[in-house]
Amino acid sequence: MLIKVMVIIFLVAIIICLGFGLFYLYKSQSNKLLASLKFRVLFSIIVMIIITLVWMLGIITPQAPWLFR
Repeated sequence: MLIKVMVIIFLVAIIICLGFGLFYLYKSQSNKLLASLKFRVLFSIIVMIIITLVWMLGIITPQAPWLFR
């Protein structure tokens, strides 16, 4: 349950950074726009690492129906 909450928090942070990036793009503040992009990429990498580690540790398993034929 903790892992789900962490992933959801990071996904919300990615969406917030995307909103800030749009705002800074509109206001033509390139330094803050770049910082927003850096945080968004960082949060995306963290989410991918968390999901990969949890999958490799066997905490989550694939649930796709075509895998169990």
